[in-house]
Amino acid sequence: MKSLTAHLIVALLTFIVGIAAASAWSVLRRSPTKSNKPLSGIPCRHGLVSVEPGLNVPLRISISEAVCDNPHGASVHFVVENVSSKPISKYDIRSHYCPNVS
Repeated sequence: MKSLTAHLIVALLTFIVGIAAASAWSVLRRSPTKSNKPLSGIPCRHGLVSVEPGLNVPLRISISEAVCDNPHGASVHFVVENVSSKPISKYDIRSHYCPNVS
């Protein structure tokens, strides 16, 4: 009986240590949130940088700030909102260059 009690205590302690280690690992590996520093440069002309909403997508993406810091590119801060009831684990933002935009 003493042997069974000792084994149960060791198993319980091992379980508790495992849970504590997993919790500490998840906290330590989580990357800190990046701060949104204000962009510096000339604001982009209206319509030069835009977001096209997709059909039936769980995200709302909008532009909070855009500057045209060189003739061939822009720096953009996006705001991404989850508009569904399910959590979002990953999303991509792609760019498309249209040289004939006037």
